[in-house]
Amino acid sequence: MSGLLWDGNEATLLRKAEQGAITICTSQDIMIEVASVLQRAKFSDAISRTNITQAMLLAKVILLSDVITPNITIHECRDPEDNKFLECAQAADADYIVSGDTDLLSLQAYHGIPIITTGKALTLLQ
Repeated sequence: MSGLLWDGNEATLLRKAEQGAITICTSQDIMIEVASVLQRAKFSDAISRTNITQAMLLAKVILLSDVITPNITIHECRDPEDNKFLECAQAADADYIVSGDTDLLSLQAYHGIPIITTGKALTLLQ
């Protein structure tokens, strides 16, 4: 999310997706969460200072992503809201789950899929 509005590792990773160096996978449930988070004050304030709308940001994420329809339900995370990321990764047969979420990162891996930070992902891409 941060990569949509601020510079940093997350923005660099999005640029890698734009260049075709990585594939981002998402799901409808994840996109619903993205839309909700973009309405939070932290993000809506940043959006209001740009010429970009929430809809434009969502469209960018969709264009940069493979939208996956997970056919599994997982109950592994301490925070049940995080299970959607594991479901998407498993359904996509992802190489990595990239996150800044401490609950997800504490798992370290899920079904052999390493859970890493954006910084670690960028290091692996070098």
